[in-house]
Amino acid sequence: MIKKDSLWFITLFSLILVLSVYYITMPQNNRFAMDDIDCNTIECIIENSTSQEMIESNDTTVIEVLKIQHTNEINDRLNELRSVIADENTTVAEKNNAYNVIKEIERVNNEELRLVGIIEEEFGYQAIVKILTNEIEVVVGSDIHSVELANEIMNVIKAEFGGNVYVSVDFKY
Repeated sequence: MIKKDSLWFITLFSLILVLSVYYITMPQNNRFAMDDIDCNTIECIIENSTSQEMIESNDTTVIEVLKIQHTNEINDRLNELRSVIADENTTVAEKNNAYNVIKEIERVNNEELRLVGIIEEEFGYQAIVKILTNEIEVVVGSDIHSVELANEIMNVIKAEFGGNVYVSVDFKY
């Protein structure tokens, strides 16, 4: 069992690590650009800087941003479930249910990563894959919106799942 203290330590350490990596990868000339903005809250800072400015200043692609957001969503959900498991007040049934959901999230995440690898290997494009119940959403990092490429990606993914899923392909760059 994970104890509350170790869970807090892991959570805070992860947060510090993410912020450190973000600070290190930020360009030197933009590190203190927020000093001239008269904001004291995060909401105000977000309103004064668009996501496109943040993407351009960090030289990241939309796919990388989407991957980070998806990973953060998964990690947040896993942390919630792990806190349920670590909580002494939850019942055994709730802990078992949380454990089963964690295993399912990890299985789906591994399947998403496998599909991303197939797309990158066969087609040479960065991609992000989200698997929902019987729907798979694929976002391909390409400025060319090709119907033929989308159909090929759909066919490859449907072949992996036996054709029993709905696949949507979107192009972003």
